[in-house]
Amino acid sequence: MVFKSKTDVWMAIPIWALIVMFCRMLYVAIVQVSIIGMILALIVICFIGAIWFHTRYIIKHELLIIRCGWMKQTINIKDIRSIRKTTNPFVAPSLSIRRIEISYNQYKTVQISPKEESAFIKQLKEIHLNIEYRK
Repeated sequence: MVFKSKTDVWMAIPIWALIVMFCRMLYVAIVQVSIIGMILALIVICFIGAIWFHTRYIIKHELLIIRCGWMKQTINIKDIRSIRKTTNPFVAPSLSIRRIEISYNQYKTVQISPKEESAFIKQLKEIHLNIEYRK
């Protein structure tokens, strides 16, 4: 099952501001016939756009697959120890500050923000009953 990321205005504004800025740079590069400028602007637009449009969390068999733009992380659901709510503003594969932190293996954590949080947690717990959920 695929769960899209929640989105917050505080993330939307800088992401879309960067996309607009690099679209303007692309336009200027096209007018000035700057091949390097066009290539660089397109790369940045594609990279940032991929983060906005392709941040999702996939539960497939016994795996949690976290996709954020071009990045991919896979976690075995049986390795998840606990889930708790957090509002940590630091970098994570998430488009919202309202996140859940997943602790897995011995000392690893990842913060994500599935839009349908309760359905997401329910599906994880159906696969691995021993996941501790702390609100």
